[in-house]
Amino acid sequence: MLLTFSVVDAAMLFYVYLTLQNGVTEATRFAVTGQDPDAIKRVILDATPGLNINEDTEIFLDDISDPNHPIPGAGQPNSIIQVNVVHPWRLISPLLWPLVGNGGRITLSVSATMKNEPPPTG
Repeated sequence: MLLTFSVVDAAMLFYVYLTLQNGVTEATRFAVTGQDPDAIKRVILDATPGLNINEDTEIFLDDISDPNHPIPGAGQPNSIIQVNVVHPWRLISPLLWPLVGNGGRITLSVSATMKNEPPPTG
């Protein structure tokens, strides 16, 4: 029985991680076009169905053109931006909670980095 729950939890964890990565990548692609940070967060929410992203989930959008001094926000044209999401996920089987500690919660962190589009010419 423990093996069955382990397989189901591993599959769910894999699904959640891939869904988060897809959402962050999609949001970063949207962000490089010079969009509003709230709209970028909305893209993450829309691209991660079934994950119940709420106040426990941290979403960061930073201009990392100078890695030593990241600036919150979507940056300027030609800036390098990074979108990070830190999302807690609780395993569905209480039998596995003691194995991972923290009440069965695993913290997943995904990010994507891209360069903003250049300013329009013309």
